[in-house]
Amino acid sequence: MAATSWIVGGAYKWTLPSKPNFYEEWTKGKKFLANDSLWFLFEDHKHTVAQATKEMYDTCNTTSIKRDFDLSGFINIMDKPILRYYVCAFHCKEGHKVGIDVKES
Repeated sequence: MAATSWIVGGAYKWTLPSKPNFYEEWTKGKKFLANDSLWFLFEDHKHTVAQATKEMYDTCNTTSIKRDFDLSGFINIMDKPILRYYVCAFHCKEGHKVGIDVKES
């Protein structure tokens, strides 16, 4: 099975969502598989993207994030099945976060 490249948020991309559960709704009906890639496209320095723990995702406490990226085009290859969480350190509390449930390919 060929790997899929996903632009997170689709045409909306990775930007401040119009409603808090936008990215949760975006994931519905999609099947994310190991070896797929996620593209985070956004306006440079206006947003960030970082892989987060479940606790960081739930609470939006981003103080312990080790590394985040503020330049558009960040790509993440999902190499194994696992539940992954991503947040924008600037706007997590406004719903700028997504959980991706990666399944075996």
